[in-house]
Amino acid sequence: MTRFDARLAGGVTLSATDRTFLTAYREHLATQWDRARFELGEAVLHGDAHMDNLLRTADGRLVFVDLETVAIGPPEWDLTLTALYHECGWFSADEYGGFVDAYGYDVRTSGAWSVLRGIRMLRMTTWLAQSAADHPEREVQLRHRIATLRDGTAPEGWTGF
Repeated sequence: MTRFDARLAGGVTLSATDRTFLTAYREHLATQWDRARFELGEAVLHGDAHMDNLLRTADGRLVFVDLETVAIGPPEWDLTLTALYHECGWFSADEYGGFVDAYGYDVRTSGAWSVLRGIRMLRMTTWLAQSAADHPEREVQLRHRIATLRDGTAPEGWTGF
């Protein structure tokens, strides 16, 4: 069972219509992924690169933790969350600009941006779906995310947890 399948199965508050939509969206994104071209080649990826997966060592270095999704692939994948968090309003323009300046590449300029963004938004939504039954306050946000994925306005109004 894939992580998507497990999250969908765990999304007990999802309607049959929502399950059908999310599954069809996944298939659409899989087709786009197969056609995507990446500019940065291949590299070692963290797989879930975000600030909550960074720890500061005693000597001040930052190191990644939560390494179960390390893989070889396009570096654009690891850059996508930061760009998406900026689109959600969780990072300011200055913060995101500093990130882009430090890295030297803005993933939003990639021809693969729409598929990278879509996959990340789908993953963020199915993560929320699997936890909504145990955290009823998340149900409103889950409904909102699915609605914005459907109407193309995502990630407008998305909140973090």
